[in-house]
Amino acid sequence: MIDDDRLMLKSLELLLIEAGYQVKAVSEAELITRAIRDFIPDLLLMDIRFENADGRLICDDLKKHPETQDLPIILITAISYEEISAIECNADAIIGKPYNGDFLLQHIDQLIHRNRLL
Repeated sequence: MIDDDRLMLKSLELLLIEAGYQVKAVSEAELITRAIRDFIPDLLLMDIRFENADGRLICDDLKKHPETQDLPIILITAISYEEISAIECNADAIIGKPYNGDFLLQHIDQLIHRNRLL
């Protein structure tokens, strides 16, 4: 997961660890490629807005590369649901903040399961 809001990152990390997931937390968009290569995640959970980057562009770039094109990506954002519906990118899901933890975990489970069936 990647989010430049360290409090949000810690909150997500605790939620996922409690749910039984192994987690690699990254707080800088520039570190995402190396973190993916080193950790080899089953799913990427990422904020849209970063100080120096746009999560939608990072998502679309990852979906273009053969090594990461099948990696499920969930974008998390504080923008309104109306704005979310207008977002064009190749994310597998976009979830608004504040999010319901059970709802987020359900999406994560579904995407990981779907990806393993492919």
